[in-house]
Amino acid sequence: MFGTLSQLSHSVFETEIKIEPISFYGCSSSEPDKPSSPPADEPRKKRKPQTCKICGKVLSSTSSYYVHMKLHSGNKPFQCTQCEACFCRKPYLEVHLRTHTGERPFKCDVCDKRFTQKSSLNTHKRVHTGLRPYACDVCEKKFAVRSYLVAHRWSHVSDGLSCPECNAGFSTKSQLVQHVKGHSNRRGFQCEVCQRRFVRDSYLIRHLNKVHKNNA
Repeated sequence: MFGTLSQLSHSVFETEIKIEPISFYGCSSSEPDKPSSPPADEPRKKRKPQTCKICGKVLSSTSSYYVHMKLHSGNKPFQCTQCEACFCRKPYLEVHLRTHTGERPFKCDVCDKRFTQKSSLNTHKRVHTGLRPYACDVCEKKFAVRSYLVAHRWSHVSDGLSCPECNAGFSTKSQLVQHVKGHSNRRGFQCEVCQRRFVRDSYLIRHLNKVHKNNA
C-alpha cells in the first residue's frame, strides 16, 4: 500500500520501463521479428508463458512478451496520415486506418455485422454462442468481454478501496484512481468490443452500458 499520492505517482508513472534484449536460437539481436531457426538436430523448445510485470498480462511466448512490452515503452513510431494518432506497431496503425476508410473486413456469419479487426469479431460471436469466459472471483458472475468484468468489479469495492484489476489496497480514493490509471499505462481506457478509448473509466463504463448493453 502506498503512503501518499505522491509516492504512488512516483511508483506508477516515474519508474523507467526497460525492455531487456531477448536471445533466440543463434541470435543475440533484441529484434524478435526475425529469429533464426534452431539447428536441425536440436528439438524446438517448448513455448514458456511470460507474465508482464507492468500490467500482469500473461503472454504465450517470449516473442509475444517482447512485442507486448512495446506497449509500455511509450515509443510510437507509426503515425496516422489522416490524424495525429501514433502507434507502437504497424498492425495497430493498419487497424486504426480503417476508422478513416470505413473498411470492416470481418463479418459475422450469423448476423452479418462487420468489424474492423478479427478480435472484435471473435468477441462479438459470444453474443450468439452465449460464451462468457470472464468470471468475477467475488460473486462468480460471468461476462463475455473482459472490460465488462473490470467494470463489474467496481461494485465490490468497499470502503477499504481495492483495485478491481489486481486487488491492491489503498487508503484514499485518489490513490486508487491514480493506481488504476497506471494499469492503462496513461493511454486511457479501451473498449474491448469496438476499441474506442476513454480518458476515464467512468466514461468507458457509461459507454459499455449504453452502446454494448446487449453484449454483457
